[in-house]
Amino acid sequence: MYKIITILILFIFIIYLYFNNNNMENMTNSTIEITLLPKCKKHFICAYKSNTQSLNNDNKTIYQDIVNPFIHPITVNTINYNLTKIQLFKSNYLWHGKPVGLMLQLTHINYNPSSTNNFILLIPIDIVDKPIINNIETFTPTNNLDSDKEDSIELFSNTISQYNLNILYNKPYDINKISLNTLFNNIEITQYNGYTITIGKFITLHLCILNPIINSINYVYILEPNIYICDPIPMNIFISNNIFNNLFNNSFINY
Repeated sequence: MYKIITILILFIFIIYLYFNNNNMENMTNSTIEITLLPKCKKHFICAYKSNTQSLNNDNKTIYQDIVNPFIHPITVNTINYNLTKIQLFKSNYLWHGKPVGLMLQLTHINYNPSSTNNFILLIPIDIVDKPIINNIETFTPTNNLDSDKEDSIELFSNTISQYNLNILYNKPYDINKISLNTLFNNIEITQYNGYTITIGKFITLHLCILNPIINSINYVYILEPNIYICDPIPMNIFISNNIFNNLFNNSFINY
């Protein structure tokens, strides 16, 4: 009798693992339409500083750990958090039916001893070709980008049509106010070398560039109770492709 019960328990456990793995696979292969998610107002007060640490690549994400989270505070509706990690990944999200090519993930923790609350902000990246590369004078083409601007834009025309979300940016915009260009411009992106994690060079990211962008957010889409998605923010096509070409797997991040 004892053996029968043991076998039955093992059988149930195997069935559970089978369906659980299938569910995870379905989640990985599925797409999420951001604009169909629940939406609510949030008030952000963000005061990030600069962070110097290795910029790493694990094949699915390019990320940097925050050395001192306490100098990167953010308040969400009067609740205090601190930034612990910044990540870039290829996404399987949609924005009004169009694929979001890249996503920026900002992971935070509440260090209150009585709280186990974490908070993640996902920023969809709108890959655009304006302003043209001449407005980004310090950008150094990598990943075999053609140094000729017109040839390069033609080379990436498919990327523009696929990942340009056409929100508000069909005309030149002020890159100092509304884009992610300055944050990732002229940054050497680590190439994945086939191991678990490729440790990159120490890079200083001036995360204060994100403060006016995040502080201007009035509402978010709720992916999970502690995971918010804001409206897309533009990034120049040359900079975004420098990141995109060094990520080989689309990611469904296990939060």
